[in-house]
Amino acid sequence: MKIGIETSSIGNKVSGASRYIDCLLEQINNSGNEIKTYSNQNYFGKRNFLLKKYRGIDKHVFRLLRLSNEMNKDKIDCAIFPDYFMPFNFNLPSAVTIHDLSFITHPEFYSSSFVTFYKYNLKKTIQQNPLIVTVSEFSKEQISKYLGIKKENIFLLQRYPQIKNHQAKPDRNNSIKREAPYFLYVGHVEPRKNLGFMVKNFLEWKETRGLEMKLKIVGEVWIKSREISELLKKYKNCNDIEFTGYIEEDALFQVYQNASGFLHTSLVEGFGLPVLEALHFGLPVLCSSNTATAEISYPYSIIVNPEDDKSMIDGLDKLFESTPSKNNQRYSTYLPAKQVKFTPELVKEQLEEILDVLEKKVKKHSYYSACQPAKQVTKAFNAEQAIEKTLLYSKLFNAGIKKNKIFEFLFDVKLNRQELEDVLVHLCMKEKIYEKDNFIYLNNSVPFSYNKNGALKKLNRTKKILFFLKVFPLISAISFSGGTAHYGFGKHDDVDIFIIAKPNSVYINYFIIHLLSLLMKVRKEICANYLIDETKLEISSPHDFYTAHQIISLVPFKNSYLLNSFWSYNKWVNDFFPNFNQDQTTSVPERQENISKLYLLLKPINFLFKQFYKMLYRKKLWDNEEESLKLESNCLKLHTNDHRLKITTEFEKYWNKHLEEDKSSKASLRFKKLIEAL
Repeated sequence: MKIGIETSSIGNKVSGASRYIDCLLEQINNSGNEIKTYSNQNYFGKRNFLLKKYRGIDKHVFRLLRLSNEMNKDKIDCAIFPDYFMPFNFNLPSAVTIHDLSFITHPEFYSSSFVTFYKYNLKKTIQQNPLIVTVSEFSKEQISKYLGIKKENIFLLQRYPQIKNHQAKPDRNNSIKREAPYFLYVGHVEPRKNLGFMVKNFLEWKETRGLEMKLKIVGEVWIKSREISELLKKYKNCNDIEFTGYIEEDALFQVYQNASGFLHTSLVEGFGLPVLEALHFGLPVLCSSNTATAEISYPYSIIVNPEDDKSMIDGLDKLFESTPSKNNQRYSTYLPAKQVKFTPELVKEQLEEILDVLEKKVKKHSYYSACQPAKQVTKAFNAEQAIEKTLLYSKLFNAGIKKNKIFEFLFDVKLNRQELEDVLVHLCMKEKIYEKDNFIYLNNSVPFSYNKNGALKKLNRTKKILFFLKVFPLISAISFSGGTAHYGFGKHDDVDIFIIAKPNSVYINYFIIHLLSLLMKVRKEICANYLIDETKLEISSPHDFYTAHQIISLVPFKNSYLLNSFWSYNKWVNDFFPNFNQDQTTSVPERQENISKLYLLLKPINFLFKQFYKMLYRKKLWDNEEESLKLESNCLKLHTNDHRLKITTEFEKYWNKHLEEDKSSKASLRFKKLIEAL
């Protein structure tokens, strides 16, 4: 598979999120799948003033405005979003990692705007039905409880310490000058980490025990708050507490190596990679109960209640008793691998399960989007079969085909017009087909009928808006499609139209049509459900006979020349209908590279209307496996009642049945002739 992965969380500074993505990329690389990464840094480059001021906003802007288009452009099969959210209305199979729900379980640690933003985006993500991934059993419980997702539908994908080249090396000869012994905390400086509780109890414990020990807090300020500001101000000049800020990875591993013990008293934690790293370096660890840190460090850690002073003091006593410094062996040895259960092998196993599910989703998605049943329909091997197949397809719509159109609508077999005429005569003589009112029908088909009065009434209500659209300057071409193209403007319940719009005006046009149809009370009668930009005339998907038949059936109403250009850009239809456009030029027109400045000015307006319709049709977009809805920058498809899958499946069934009956009929005829000959 070709897997797209958002890597916006990998920045200049190493963090838990970036290390998680590093583990993920390493294991997917080893899985044999193709990877394509996407990052806000590649899109924005150096952050501008506003993006620096509002840290992280560029990541969300990139995800909202650009990421989906970039992934679709690269034709990935599926995507993994390892940082909580995915783009809105993203319609490929996806997996999303939710690390923790601290903004839901402990909203007091965040600003109201942060909580609102995360809740809204998480809700939008879940509504798109991605594969939900998390990093611990603790987070799985939280997701199930607060988001209502069954635990069996939540997958684990954890991480491991990527510090193979930084294994601790004990200094047996005491040759390195040692600093004063210290306990260590590594992580962001933010309210939920409970650092005030940690520092206060550490100082009290140190004073009452009369020990020479420091507390070193490594990490940058992540969320500014009054509590954090007061903490930094209060202990700024305290000799026993050191806030180092962010330090580079090599220096960090040295700090781990020289520490006497590790503290982590967070009130809520989805995983706690620093705890795992501390275990990797052989440090005794003290961490909080009722968080994922207790889960991942079991049974090698000391567990305390992060809201109880006595529990913390007792825990520090136990931690000190476990420190190598008591025996003058402050440089610990590397823990045996069996004591650290989070390994590349474990993550590989977890990832394989997720990729298996994604692959099944990809196959299912391909089934719907590329319409696999249509590809399985047996091709016609000769001209008679081709005509029968063509008429059988029309029979599904209770219709025949005009005699002058059957040439272009002929499935699979390429003929000249005289050859076609000869075969039609032969089939009439065999009573397999018949002609009525200049329409050709397969035998036993019922001619199409309609309510003339109703059609005329509808015609009078819609012709005004159609002729307005014909002169509207932002519409380049209009064609009748669907039943309107087959039966005629006055013989169908509603008017289906296909529109080619001027550059950057697809959604503007749809809004105008939408508004006019409401004002003129023809909303149900006029169906402008497919609009494309004249700068992007190719239909990218699906390339099946159903879509090809819709394309070749178009009847021009405005600008037939541009419709011919559209047909020329979609030559793939000849794979199914080889005679189509045979009598016309098939050269592809040159693409206009320079777009008028006027149309460039329309781009932001078009974008606003696009967002409006994404919101309006969001419920239908969430369940869009058949790709009956497309809201792309240069293409709007709103077939909310798309019958493509149903029709192609039925056609496969009836065509195969027809072939079997024809085979049996021929066998019976040969047997009858054999008997007569005998």
